Amino acid sequence: LLFLATTINYVDRQVLSFVMTDDFFKRTILGLSSNTLLTDEHLQQFRIQMGWIDAAFKATYALGFLVVGWVIDQIGTKRGFSIGMLIWSIASVLSAFCASAGQFKWVRALLGLGESSNFPAAMKAISNWFPRAERSTATGILNAGSNMGIIVTAVLIPFLVVQYGWRASFFISALLGILMLLIWYFRYSEPEE
Repeated sequence: LLFLATTINYVDRQVLSFVMTDDFFKRTILGLSSNTLLTDEHLQQFRIQMGWIDAAFKATYALGFLVVGWVIDQIGTKRGFSIGMLIWSIASVLSAFCASAGQFKWVRALLGLGESSNFPAAMKAISNWFPRAERSTATGILNAGSNMGIIVTAVLIPFLVVQYGWRASFFISALLGILMLLIWYFRYSEPEE
């Protein structure tokens, strides 16, 4: 479960890296009409906006670690991670509706907050379920999910962007997150249960 959740977590986070190469997406972020020719000046402005969008994600992701671990300790791994998955899935859905760089900054900030639940929840689950002698193996499997997420994104997202447009990529990643939330919620139990 933790490997799968981490894989999907990384798919959701990496979608933007592939979508940002799409010219329709660039025009959307810049507030340009779909038939506007992108100039070097436009592309420079796009890079600046993408930097701010990325910073919004990373800031809330980093700050989230300071709070989310404590929240998971208070309400439990199952509920805490479920809330995180729900937040990051909502952010993915909202990404498909963004029409400006400003909207993307807020949505990516929300994504960072939700995704910051992954590793605190996963480490808590590993410490709860695995004896000390097996925790390194479990952590290795968990961490392999981050690389698998990048691989899945690299295979899936360019195809979706070309076939269905950039907005569909965010919808599909959101569906994966919602599916993972359902699997997690109905399959994971705390050891005392």
